[in-house]
Amino acid sequence: MNKIIKFATTQREVITYYHIIVSLVYMKQSRYNHYIENGDWSYWYNPLYNQFSRLPIELGRKLNSFLDQHVDLGNVSPVFYQKLVDSNFLIEEDVDEIELVRSYYQKAIEKKNAFLIIMPTLNCNYKCWYCIQDHIVSMMSNDTMEAILRHVDYMINVEKIERFHIDWFGGEPFRFYNQVIKPLSKSIIAKCNEAGIPFKNSSTTNAYFLTDKVSKDLEELKFSFFQITLDGDKLNHGQVKFMEGLDSAFDRALINIERILEDNKDVTILLRINYTHKNLSSSIVEEVCCRIPLKYRDRVTIMPKKVWQEGVDKSFESVLCNIMQEFTDKGFRVSLWSPIQSFMPCYVSSKYYKAINFNGNVLKCTACNDLYCSEPRGVICHDGSIRWLDDFDKKTSEASFETEDCLECKRLPACMGICPRDHIQKMKYCKYNNEDGHFETSVIAYIEEQYRRMRD
Repeated sequence: MNKIIKFATTQREVITYYHIIVSLVYMKQSRYNHYIENGDWSYWYNPLYNQFSRLPIELGRKLNSFLDQHVDLGNVSPVFYQKLVDSNFLIEEDVDEIELVRSYYQKAIEKKNAFLIIMPTLNCNYKCWYCIQDHIVSMMSNDTMEAILRHVDYMINVEKIERFHIDWFGGEPFRFYNQVIKPLSKSIIAKCNEAGIPFKNSSTTNAYFLTDKVSKDLEELKFSFFQITLDGDKLNHGQVKFMEGLDSAFDRALINIERILEDNKDVTILLRINYTHKNLSSSIVEEVCCRIPLKYRDRVTIMPKKVWQEGVDKSFESVLCNIMQEFTDKGFRVSLWSPIQSFMPCYVSSKYYKAINFNGNVLKCTACNDLYCSEPRGVICHDGSIRWLDDFDKKTSEASFETEDCLECKRLPACMGICPRDHIQKMKYCKYNNEDGHFETSVIAYIEEQYRRMRD
């Protein structure tokens, strides 16, 4: 204030500058503050700044009451006031947080982190009833692999990307580990190393083909993450995933997971449990514990996910919470819900994301019929660039949250709108209405998990 006032030459100018300073430092509550009470605790959460806190309930109530009544908290409790300012629960009056969301979204979709999903095949050794894909006999050709390498060169030399991430998908991608995954990974790693670009590999897989030989290669191929699905407990999983000559797909997956964790100290696993309201019980906890030793469990995150054909049952939330608590007690990480922190509703929105099918067709969403289109959404050109049909890439980058309901919603930064594919099709809905859980319960579980990780 002194620096401004010392240049004032009249009393009127001093008063004017004083009001400018007051307006600059006057604070308001963030529009995205969430205050939730549960048991002996009050929970504070703001998804825009990814800030959270947990306070004894009486203290939390008093603090929240002061804020709601616009009490000058700076005089009542300078320490708490400063903490709320530092964590952006209190922000300057002139901050437009909706514009912040828009700017963060734009920055996110333009970030030069290349993410490429590669599908060596659409075929799979299992035939899960809920799978949306037609498992056609297929394998990526050498010509398509060469086209992918040209595209990698283009991304490095022309687009000047800063990071490269490949996720292997399918079908079951590891059916063709030796023919596609291993040689392509080695070639792309060499190109990234030469350019000084960080590279990582990951995969969404059913884990059947993650043999001892594959496990030994993972460090060299820079694999750091796997998403692997269980379909409920062992009995239910075996009714969804099965094949001739295999005693238990459940045991096979978990044995291979244990081997990978033992051989590769930097690999983490997302163990996704695809559930219905009938296939999930607490027995799954002990069944998983029997196969994954305690020393590896902090590298395994358990995440329940309702299959898309299943209806909504909010009363099922207590079952999910209880099972997740059992997994927590056994030393696993859990993710009942995870807020979006990338400021994109889906990686599909990113300008530097695309998926390449086994036949060389380029697409954005892998959860739709674009996998089988005779006229592909995009093609790899001779110079390695992508030519998109009807500016499809630009359409998927449109902000799906630019609706009245989304812009008024306090959950917006944790959600960022609906699926880009659905947005293109002019669909309107709220993602949270399709979940069994309540948002508030999910936030509490998220905060508790963050506190547990900080303790560990």
